[in-house]
Amino acid sequence: ADIVGVSRATCAADVVDVLAAAANDGFDVARRGRHQPWVWPLRQEASRKKTVAWQSTARRKSAKGTLMLHWVRWWLLASLLSPILARITPAPPGDPDYWKDLQSIKVVGGVLQPEWSPKVYDYNVFIADPDKKGILIRAVVDAEKYDIQHLPEISLDGKPLAYEDGTTFVDFDIYLNKTEGPLDRRYSLYVADPAKEPGWMFWVDHGHEYRIRVLQPPNFQ
Repeated sequence: ADIVGVSRATCAADVVDVLAAAANDGFDVARRGRHQPWVWPLRQEASRKKTVAWQSTARRKSAKGTLMLHWVRWWLLASLLSPILARITPAPPGDPDYWKDLQSIKVVGGVLQPEWSPKVYDYNVFIADPDKKGILIRAVVDAEKYDIQHLPEISLDGKPLAYEDGTTFVDFDIYLNKTEGPLDRRYSLYVADPAKEPGWMFWVDHGHEYRIRVLQPPNFQ
């Protein structure tokens, strides 16, 4: 009986020691977060959420950068193409860019001085023949700068001139002096935007005026 009791006590002590050691080891392992089945999934889930959040932020930043880059590219392209498109597409009446200049002025029966230039608005027409009874002046507009249905209005001394059918020019006759004295006459040729919308509190340039002076020497015979 004593032997059996001692053996049981020894066994019990050994079991307690084993359990204590196992408990200590398990506590240490648990403290480090190992071998606990509920710790790793939580850590993995937290890591996955951080990764997803970082990727989402990176994608948003990348999308913003890409959008900005596309916007800059389109702006540069529009800046480069704008002058080309402006030449290809005529400005409509009423637009500030509507073209209000002639392409040329031609004279039949006289000499235009100075020679035609797009930005010169004062001209003289010299008639060498004192017996000449009349001359013809043709004002031509640039067909590429207009829609054929919206050509500028051209007037001579305030009187409208009509285009020839299907053309981009107007002709007008100048009847010369019937007397023997010299001729010195001035004309105002005006090219205007047909819209003619009035400005508000400021002057709106609706057109350009070409001033033509016709000179003919006297007939001494």
